[in-house]
Amino acid sequence: MKTELTMKINGETVTVEWEDNESVSALRELASESDHNSGVTVRRF
Repeated sequence: MKTELTMKINGETVTVEWEDNESVSALRELASESDHNSGVTVRRF
């Protein structure tokens, strides 16, 4: 299952084309491990 990353700036969702690379994979991994009070929103699809 892949983790969806959403970027918000000042509460506004911005459109981002996430690359398929090692850095984004690491970010997805960190997001999936964090608690939901950290400002990281994790959605799975």
